Amino acid sequence: MKTFLFIFNFLILMCGTAPHLKAQVMLYDDCFDGDFGGVLTADNPDLLSFGAVSPGVYEVEGCLFPSEVDYNDLFTFFVPEGYVMEAIQFGYVTSGVLTNVDFYLWFGDDCVPWDSPNLTVEDLPTNGPEDPWGVNVIAGIGPLPSGYYSIRMTTSGWPSGTRYEIFFTLSCDDNIAPVFTTAAGALNASLNCSDLAGIADALALEPAGTDNSGSVSLTLTDDQTVPDPACPNAYTRTRTWTLEDGCGNTSAGSYTQTIEVYDNTPPTFTMIAGALDVVLECNDAAGLANALAMTPTGADACGAATLLLIADNTTPDPTCPNAYNRVRTWRLVDDCGNQSLALFHQSIQVQDNTPPVAVAKNGVIAIDKPDGYTLTPADVLQLGATYDACGGNVSVVIHPEVLGCDLLGQIVPVEVQVTDECGNVTIVVAMIEVTEDTSIKAPWDHDNIGNTANGDAMHSPCEGTYTATSSGFSMTNSDVAHFIYVDLCGDGEITARVINVNPATGWGGVMIRESLLPGARKIALKTGLNNTIRREIRMTPNTAFQLQQSPFVAGPVWMRITRVGNMFTVYSSPNGTQWQFQGAANLNVGNCVLMGIYAESTNNNIAISATFDEVSVSGGILPMVGLPDAEAGIIEAALPEQVQPTPTVFPNPGTGSYHIDLQPYAGMELTMEVLSPTGQALFSRQVIAGHSPEPLSLLPYPAGLYLVRILPEGGTPYVLRVVKR
Repeated sequence: MKTFLFIFNFLILMCGTAPHLKAQVMLYDDCFDGDFGGVLTADNPDLLSFGAVSPGVYEVEGCLFPSEVDYNDLFTFFVPEGYVMEAIQFGYVTSGVLTNVDFYLWFGDDCVPWDSPNLTVEDLPTNGPEDPWGVNVIAGIGPLPSGYYSIRMTTSGWPSGTRYEIFFTLSCDDNIAPVFTTAAGALNASLNCSDLAGIADALALEPAGTDNSGSVSLTLTDDQTVPDPACPNAYTRTRTWTLEDGCGNTSAGSYTQTIEVYDNTPPTFTMIAGALDVVLECNDAAGLANALAMTPTGADACGAATLLLIADNTTPDPTCPNAYNRVRTWRLVDDCGNQSLALFHQSIQVQDNTPPVAVAKNGVIAIDKPDGYTLTPADVLQLGATYDACGGNVSVVIHPEVLGCDLLGQIVPVEVQVTDECGNVTIVVAMIEVTEDTSIKAPWDHDNIGNTANGDAMHSPCEGTYTATSSGFSMTNSDVAHFIYVDLCGDGEITARVINVNPATGWGGVMIRESLLPGARKIALKTGLNNTIRREIRMTPNTAFQLQQSPFVAGPVWMRITRVGNMFTVYSSPNGTQWQFQGAANLNVGNCVLMGIYAESTNNNIAISATFDEVSVSGGILPMVGLPDAEAGIIEAALPEQVQPTPTVFPNPGTGSYHIDLQPYAGMELTMEVLSPTGQALFSRQVIAGHSPEPLSLLPYPAGLYLVRILPEGGTPYVLRVVKR
């Protein structure tokens, strides 16, 4: 066996006259490690491979060692298609002694001689491959075409091994361009932008090619991406390749791959349906704000998606004004206009299960009518602290609603049920103390007649009684009493029963008089509940009245005065059904007079009280804040709920000079009218209400009752009664 070291030196040699470019790849091994060359037999040559073939110079380095015949080496090589062997040259031969080398070359790999030239190498330097190469041993036969060749080298008579180098020069014999073997369009792809794996696979593809020389290289010459102007996620990517073989021949055409990336994938919601649904109480403002701040999440496989609110509908609960269902609906749209297939709905269910807030109000009420006091919500609730938590209205049911006279002096638990518009109920209990309103109530009024009366009056709606108290004593031409009265304009009647006079030295009775002046015209019937009744008639102001005294059964007495025109008639009765005539008088008074009941004392130092029941009046009774109107009739007072400014007049009664306090109308333009008791306009004037009293003079007019009507611009009229003595 022979062992050789071989080294390939690759020099790129372009076909034609291109210069050599030298690059070395060295593989070193000991001459005894292999069997390059083999024994001198025809059936066992070694094959010299040039590896990846390209134009250039290949260097083989081997060793000659004694064999059974002689020093020898044998191997074959192949000149690839598209190449020719230009030269075979010895670099050096070294054995320590100059020698001759026999060189044999065959065509084919079967060791059959094709040609056997003998090469004699003489005086070959022994200092290495940097010396000039030897001559081309195949110059005589010309370049070797593609095919298999065999080489045998021998020496004789050498006692030791010999190292040698041989240089093989290959050059191109090829003008055929390489061609692509991948069918046109075979690498094209049309992919969705979401198919990232498919896009990666398409980009990993390359076309295949072939060349007669067997060596081709693929070059990417162009790679362009053209965006879709209508869709940021879509584009067309075009890649172009060319082929080149080892001899520099390039493919006649290029290969193009087109990768079309489109986006027709709709975006999707990533949030579970119903994830934003909530059920809230109507007073949960923070919860509602949080629910309205929430939006669903979504994604697009190729980029971003825009969330669009396409509907926001509220459906009221027909059974509960504070409850409703609000449904918001969204859709996703990506940058390429693809819309989500599904819609996302959020349901905000607002319900009202919250009872209203109610705060009871303990208080005191005063019965002002015989049938009792009807409680209002303001009596039993702190209205400012009672409300519906959801902002709706509330209704109030009070039980018992009416507090009657049977409860006087008691503290009554009153159940108050507050219900909102959705039927939620809160029940509280108010503790109400029941008292009686003993004031004199419209259309009644009361006042002193005479400066020394110092009287007062009260009305018990539960007892149905009126009580007047008075001091002082009357003269025949000047009365002193306390009078409970109504204004009567035209015909009318008063009936009352005197049930108590205390002490019995005083008087109680019924009376119609022209005014509150002590000397006014009058007709009166009075009793001390002893055995007499006294009738008094004053025909002329400030003169002595006519007195008539009649016997009567001691005890309660019914009394009546009837007016028809200027005719006044008085009656008495022990039982209220059988009436006894007590007299009549024709009084020259105006249309409007004062009609009522009164108490009278007989001593400045003794106050007496007179109590009446079964009191009734009929006829043209005027309300306290109204007066006859020529066109619209009687003007009623403002409703209790309204805030009615209340002017006042002083002094009243007076002697003719008065002042009207108009401060409640400060800054307003008013019309102030003065009317006679019959409603006849006497005079009027425009005033601007200020903080100083407005003067009023009735000096040119006779004593009597006058009406002053205050007419604010755009407001409700107010009427004052003014008495001139």
